[in-house]
Amino acid sequence: MKLAVVWVALLVAILALLFTPAGQGLDRDWTRQAVAWDQASPALHVFMRAGTAIGLAPPVLAALAAYGSFGDEVARRTVRIGLLTLAGSQGCVEVLKRVFRRERPDHDANAGNSSFPSSHSSAAFGLAWVVSARHRRLGLLAWTIALWIGASRVFLGRHFPSDVLGGALVGITFAALSIRLEPRLWRKRGQQQESFHQ
Repeated sequence: MKLAVVWVALLVAILALLFTPAGQGLDRDWTRQAVAWDQASPALHVFMRAGTAIGLAPPVLAALAAYGSFGDEVARRTVRIGLLTLAGSQGCVEVLKRVFRRERPDHDANAGNSSFPSSHSSAAFGLAWVVSARHRRLGLLAWTIALWIGASRVFLGRHFPSDVLGGALVGITFAALSIRLEPRLWRKRGQQQESFHQ
């Protein structure tokens, strides 16, 4: 139920921002205002740059590797689910980028790196969903980091809010799928390893 509510809310917001004149205006206005605030405040700019930096692939993968290496079996399973989430969501994001070919707010029109949806947001919100589902005490921290990463992309002029919401929708969708699929995939792998050793 919770997933359905989140999914519908995100989808409605994305459609409104992308396909209605009022929503398109809000999408552009919010981005312009965020960029103006970022440019007017060196401290805010540093904070937002840091948010974008921690959302890049090397820090994310390093954090997962460390958590899996030093954690227990619960942690290792979380890492497996996280990696499934990242693989699926990032593949989907790359396809959607080529379909939408949206120019970024800073006028970067590279079709292979288009604005919609945000890959940073897909990874951040997908992992936040996984962490909050499996480690409730870490949930608030995970969502706070995801919001920081997503907001940083708008403040730095690299994405519109609709891009961030689109990335969040993709990431959460693949997180929910990965949570369901991981036990089956891991059980199959274990059975294959057992038959190999027999």
